[in-house]
Amino acid sequence: MKTKFIINASKLLLVTLATGLFAGCAATRPISDVALGAGGAYLGHELSNGDPLITATGAAGGVIVSEGLHYAAKKQTEKA
Repeated sequence: MKTKFIINASKLLLVTLATGLFAGCAATRPISDVALGAGGAYLGHELSNGDPLITATGAAGGVIVSEGLHYAAKKQTEKA
């Protein structure tokens, strides 16, 4: 049951991120940072059985992924 919930939450976060990136609006940056940070924290918490250090690392990893995606999208638009 826990694995199915994690998979569904991951899919929801991916769809939310993809929608924000396709919109291309600068206002989506904080939203995607929060969404991926929260998703990373949740996954870290679930996979580590509540270890606070892993939970915080998951949140930081989610924000880093979000920033990396925004950076890549910006570079792609500058190249075009």
